[in-house]
Formats: sequence, structure tokens, C-alpha cells
Amino acid sequence: MNGQQNSTVAAIPHPPTYPYNWREIINGSLEENFVSIALGSLNELIKPDFIPSLEHIQLLLHLAINPSTHQITPELPLSLLFKLLSCHRSSSLSQALPIHPSSSDQTVREEIPAWLQWNYKRSELHKTVWKSMKRCSEQGIWALLWDQNPETKRADSRRRERGQVGAHEDENDSGDDDGSANHMQLSSNGWSLLEWLVAFWEKDKCVDQNQAGSGSGHSLLFLKQLPRPMDRTGQLPRNDASIPLSILKQACDDSLSKSAESREWRISVAVRLLSLVILTTNGKEPPFHPASLSTPLLHTMRALPLIDVQTILRYLDVLGHWRIVSHTLTLLVEDVAGGSVCTLRDERKNIHFEEDFNHRLNRPTSGYLMKVLLLSSLPRADNQGKMLSFKVALVRIIKAHQSAEEQDKIRRRIRDDSDWWGRFNKVLEQETKGSKAILTGCMESLLS
Repeated sequence: MNGQQNSTVAAIPHPPTYPYNWREIINGSLEENFVSIALGSLNELIKPDFIPSLEHIQLLLHLAINPSTHQITPELPLSLLFKLLSCHRSSSLSQALPIHPSSSDQTVREEIPAWLQWNYKRSELHKTVWKSMKRCSEQGIWALLWDQNPETKRADSRRRERGQVGAHEDENDSGDDDGSANHMQLSSNGWSLLEWLVAFWEKDKCVDQNQAGSGSGHSLLFLKQLPRPMDRTGQLPRNDASIPLSILKQACDDSLSKSAESREWRISVAVRLLSLVILTTNGKEPPFHPASLSTPLLHTMRALPLIDVQTILRYLDVLGHWRIVSHTLTLLVEDVAGGSVCTLRDERKNIHFEEDFNHRLNRPTSGYLMKVLLLSSLPRADNQGKMLSFKVALVRIIKAHQSAEEQDKIRRRIRDDSDWWGRFNKVLEQETKGSKAILTGCMESLLS
């Protein structure tokens, strides 16, 4: 029965583009530069039975980014985009959205991408929309989100000249100032459009899961926005999440947020975007290489204040990614302890879970959890507080999500290991009175 239902869902055709005379009603207003009237007409013509033409969907994308140049509020085009999304599947609208050039059909070489193949010569406004979308030819939809304000670019350049660049930015600096995600900032309107795009990809993910039964769990449309490796066979998984991670870091930048509420909203949008990346790492043959997300994510977290790391991990847990949260917390504890990568990898191999840990972004085993809890922080400012926070969070999330059988296994293993308790007590001796009480309470909770 499920197979029949799924094949039926998969066979549902996309609605046709709305009739020519409807299109001309909107184009007539655009040719006269009556943007508000055109949007009013478009609002009336958004129906489940038809989808707008490429240029009219792209008009909404352009206006969402550049509302002031056309004397409209940014909420107007965004409300129409959300209305469209409520009426249609993401895939029905996807032909109008730019994709990363590496995701294009390699067998068909087109000088102009399919999503730009419409008549832009009808008016100056049509040309403006087309040129705006053409910026996405090299980067996909992301290019539409970047701040094009010359003042913003100059300020960022001056900041770099003064050396006010985070360690993470330097580590991931490609040396290319043109188009590198690490050198670009989302505009204020770009954040709002990103929220719509995330909803667009999330809806595609849900449809994809319904069609596949258990589902691949990720958005195929989102995957097309991530660069594909240069590979003759086309079989290599994607491995570049620099743009979503750069956006996550920007969300935590106090200088870009006008209020605490705005900052919290940006972080929530950025984490939902990160969630879409995480979903592409699932499965036996994931389309995104898991280890290629794990290490850059650690570098990103390392550069953020502790409170932001806690917020991000809390959001990820709410979104159902507790395994990668525990995975990341394990890496953060190792990082604060200053252990070498080779030594830690050998430790994991000794207890037979290195492959599972890295290739599935999995939680630590009970044996490795015990080793992690014995690690001490390097003697640097704030390290002790970070170590305590990460250990407590790791124990709590495993306690909250592990099966009863797994928890019982951990309890038995810890209770019966007198040598481990001796080493753990030595760790406690290095802690302050308050930290000692917190860690002790944490262990009591784990063993209860």
C-alpha cells in the first residue's frame, strides 16, 4: 500500500504556468514601473492550480532583496513568496531558483542557465531583475543574499586591514576576495529571504521523505546549492559546507544584530540551515561526506563564545540532531583538552568506533565517553569553564536520548571500574569547589 501511495505522490505533475493573459496583466504593470500594482495582481493570481512564470518568481526574489529601490516594504514580496510556498510543492517552484553551477546537468552545456532563459528585454525593470539573478551564475542562490552595499564592503575591507579577523576566518581563507563566503556578509533583507529559502528546502525535505517512505531525509533541492567536487565520474560526495557555516558564524556576530531578539532569530535561521546540511550526511552512501562537516563545524564552534555554542547545540537538539550534538561536544572536549588528533584517533580505534564516530557523525560509545570525562583542560583562560560546560552538556544529552539498555550498560561499566573512579577523583581535585559539585551531580544523574 505504501509503495502505491508513494508512486502516486511521485507521479503528481507540477501545475502549469498560469495563462498568457494573466502573465501579461502583470507584465503590463511592470513595463510602466507600477510595481505595487503588479504585486497586487500577482497576489490575486497565486492559486494552487497554476504557478507563476520564471520571471515573476524571480521578480519576488529580487524585490525581497531590493524593496527600497521600488518603494515597497520588504514584507510585501516575502509574504507573496510564503503564499506561493503554501500553495505549491517546492519542486514546482524550483525551476525559477538559481542552483550552483556544479549541480547543473553535465551532459548539457548551456551558455545561459535554464533559470535565466526568459525575455528580459521587455522593460528596464525586467532587465534589472535578470541582471540581479545573473549574479547567481557562479555561486547559486547564495549570491543573491550577500550585501552589495559598497559601504559594507569597504568597512569589511578596513576591518581586514586592521587585522580584526577571527582565527576561523583565517583558517578557511581561500585567498580570494571575490565571492568567497568568508568575505561576504548577508544583507539585512538577505536574512529574511534566507528564512524563506530554508522553509522552501525544509518543505522539499518533507515531500522527499513522504515519497521515499522512510525517506532519504534531505532536500534534493538544497543539495543543488552546495558545490560538487570536480570529479569525472560525478560520484564523489559533496564536501564543502563553507557557506552555511559562514552564515552560522555571522548569525552570532553582535555587530550585525540590532537587538537580542534579532540575534536569536538569526541564529535560529542559521541552525535550521545547518540542519539541512546535517541531513545530507545521513545514510549508507550520504551525498555529503560526513567528516567534511565534522571538522569545519568544530573550527566554527571553537571561534564562537560559549553561550553561542550552547544556543546552537540546544537548537540542534530540538531539531532532532542529538547524535551530532553529542559528537560535536565530544570533539569540543577533546579540543579544550588539547589532545593531538592522531592520539585521539588511536584511542577511538582501540575501542573500535573511530569509523562509526567519523563516518556517521555518531555519539561516543560508553567506553569513549568514560575516557572523555577524564580529560582535563589546557591551562588557558576560560578553558576550565568550557570543559565543565561541554562535559555536563554531553552527559545530559546522552542521558536524555540513550535507550534504557544503553544507559544501563554505561551505568554498569562505570560502577564496576574502580580504576576509572580513581582517575575521575583526580580530575575532581583539579576543579574549583563549585565545578566539583556540578561534575559530581552530573555523574550521580548519569548513574541514577
